[in-house]
Amino acid sequence: QNTFIGETEIKLDVIVDVDDVSLLVHPLPVFFFVHPGGWLESDRTQIPPYMWQGARERKWLVVSIDYRLLPQVDIIDIISDMSDAWRYVHTQLQDNLVKKGCSIQLDLTKTVIAGCSAGGALSLIGGYALHPPPNAVIDVYGPANFRSDTYNTGYQIKGCNFYLKEENYEKFYREPVSTGTPGISGEEIPIDFEITDQVPKEGDAPKRGDILALWIQQGKIVEKLIGRRTKEEGKILYVLENMTEKYPPTAIIHGTADIWVPYSDSFIVHETLDSLKVPNILVTAKGHNHIFEYFARCCD
Repeated sequence: QNTFIGETEIKLDVIVDVDDVSLLVHPLPVFFFVHPGGWLESDRTQIPPYMWQGARERKWLVVSIDYRLLPQVDIIDIISDMSDAWRYVHTQLQDNLVKKGCSIQLDLTKTVIAGCSAGGALSLIGGYALHPPPNAVIDVYGPANFRSDTYNTGYQIKGCNFYLKEENYEKFYREPVSTGTPGISGEEIPIDFEITDQVPKEGDAPKRGDILALWIQQGKIVEKLIGRRTKEEGKILYVLENMTEKYPPTAIIHGTADIWVPYSDSFIVHETLDSLKVPNILVTAKGHNHIFEYFARCCD
């Protein structure tokens, strides 16, 4: 499904095995995936293998979305794109499936929003910003505690031992609005890959995704996410402050050795939900780093 905002085309994929006749027996729950990439890169194809496999085994219909990317837009624009896709699922998807000759029925009383990293943050936000609300949230190492020093005070990412220069990334600010840059799948990642291989190295050509490390060094993550918005508009970013006792049941997955998003973010989400008596589970991956679950060897 495609839609346009201005001249920007935004797509989502609907993934289901149309040849599986068993899917016609009962209406299918919807698994709504929001991709990672630091809000700067990647696209709707980047579903971790275990999520896709798990959804298929449970006979869920998968919807995976694109959204406009930083730095040309801000987090409010991105949430708007996510909300538009969510609204489409609830108001138009069933009719469009019928028009395409697909007999599958949807059970929109059973919806899950899930995402990794930046997508995990958006999934957490979706728990209170989407209407109707999802029935469950899955957050995989998503940043959440945006009041903390992590997102407002400059520091060095582990493995990045030099300071990035803003002028080296100006060309990316001049690019037109985009909705995705393909990443690499778990099957394509070398067996000896380490997450620090994704950290900018001195002498490397500047890459769009490196802008996140630049903003971390500058302590400007929140400033760049909120952009031109008012303080009131920016409140939607603050996950912990928006959670209430009506928040959906939530599963959280995070590695304790994450160098991009502190494990403490997930722990405080877990504590906040516990205090609100919202059913939740925190799955701690001891010793694991960011994107650990994209590796096939970590999912066996």
